[in-house]
Amino acid sequence: MNYKVKFISAAELVEELHLYNEEHKLGPLEKRWLKFELIIIDELGYVPFTKIGSELLVLILCRSLRTV
Repeated sequence: MNYKVKFISAAELVEELHLYNEEHKLGPLEKRWLKFELIIIDELGYVPFTKIGSELLVLILCRSLRTV
């Protein structure tokens, strides 16, 4: 079986979320992420995030879970 898998560090993901949020383009980013069947987020517990970074991360994770 072949799965579409995305591996990314938590810091990279939050940085990407910040950029897309500033450009008001979270929708297209979310659609791109929903194409993956498995997303591995590395170093999630090791990197401190800003408040907005944490909120964006939780938002995208919750939206992803709703589509499962």
